Amino acid sequence: MDFAGINALKEAKDEVFATKEEEARLKNTLEEAESEMHYLKEVIGEAKAESMKLQESLTDKENELRSVIQENKELQNTESASVIKVKELSKLKSSRHSI
Repeated sequence: MDFAGINALKEAKDEVFATKEEEARLKNTLEEAESEMHYLKEVIGEAKAESMKLQESLTDKENELRSVIQENKELQNTESASVIKVKELSKLKSSRHSI
């Protein structure tokens, strides 16, 4: 084999070696990206679960608030009816005292 052939063979071997190194680097980068993707999927899953939990809690609090508002309205109505009844009884008492 002549000098040019030896150089061509050496260059081909160097190119194969460089290609294999590049392939290994790309494979490593891909594995890191896949690992990061799995981690991010877990984080997203946890965030979604937390979001659902908070949404349920918010719904519960809204329902509690509606109940308190309804109870408050009922108490106000009862109070108004009681005030009217007290006024009626006071008038009745006053009219009996004047008789």
